Amino acid sequence: MPVAATTSPARTHIEFLAQSVSFVSDDDGWVLGAATCSTGWCTVLLHTTDRGGHWKTVAALPGPFNESRADGVNELRFADVRNGFAFGPGLWVTHDGAEHWNEVHLRGGVLALATTDRAAYVLVAPCWPFTRPCTTPATLYRSRVGSNTWRRVLNVASVQGGQLALHGSAVYFLAETARWYLLASPNGTTFTRFGDPCRAARSGVGNSPTSIAVSPAGRLAVVCSGAYVAGGSEVKQVYVSANGDKTYREVGEPPSEGDAGGELVAPGDTTLLMTALSGASFVFRTTGTDRTWTTPLSSDDGGAGFYDLGFSDATDGAVIHAPAQIAETITANPPAHLGTLYLTNDGGASWYPLSVNA
Repeated sequence: MPVAATTSPARTHIEFLAQSVSFVSDDDGWVLGAATCSTGWCTVLLHTTDRGGHWKTVAALPGPFNESRADGVNELRFADVRNGFAFGPGLWVTHDGAEHWNEVHLRGGVLALATTDRAAYVLVAPCWPFTRPCTTPATLYRSRVGSNTWRRVLNVASVQGGQLALHGSAVYFLAETARWYLLASPNGTTFTRFGDPCRAARSGVGNSPTSIAVSPAGRLAVVCSGAYVAGGSEVKQVYVSANGDKTYREVGEPPSEGDAGGELVAPGDTTLLMTALSGASFVFRTTGTDRTWTTPLSSDDGGAGFYDLGFSDATDGAVIHAPAQIAETITANPPAHLGTLYLTNDGGASWYPLSVNA
């Protein structure tokens, strides 16, 4: 049964607004957010070892919760229980479970970061913030998890955004330029153009790849969108390849509501979930057992969005509805749906809101 995100926990007094979440197992995870304190709102990082049953405040991030500053952060990713990354546009790294953080200087703003339990990749744009046309290539760096050394692996011209998907030593990089395109590397060092599965839409206007994900078995999934845009809706197509980019098969057609270009995840070899938004926000899902998509989570929220959609295994996942930083100003009485953490334990078929107490 679909869940409306307006069923967020009743909060007469807001104490915590979630911004970013990262679980490394079913139970062990961190959430970054804003909490009430003596001076108003403060950046807080919380840790749970029982899937949100209890939360412990860990050391505050040295970098401000502010994406307008070069050392600011708004996203969080952990590779394991000790090694984590706070970023966007700054980059801070911890090797002791968030008790201490070190700032990493890579000469630009971080646009994307992804990690496995062995390696992390980060896309850095030297022209950040993009206040003028940028002719200096963006750089993709790699670091071994647990190390403070980052090495350049790729320069990409005219990139102002992108997505990274990792599987073992393989890296997939969806670059946002005047037209999106896909690069891939089987070893994380040598990249080539990958085939574009996005066929021409029925209108004759071509779709472009806008989101990517890799399943536990290494199957690459690509969302194609950009055609038939009208009234907050657009045609979306999803393709999956089990053999690199040699052949793709289409996985049904997601609902037309909302614009794509958000997040795509593949928690299982046949399960896909994706986010979309326009005047409302959606999480769509398909299991691969048929060619239909469902909408297990949605909200008529003006387009506040679902963010940080991620899974620690095939069944356990998390997503944040309307993260704290989307609000221009965090007031004493923010909207009820702002900064709510949702969890699932059935592969995204159903979701429940979780009260987070700082």
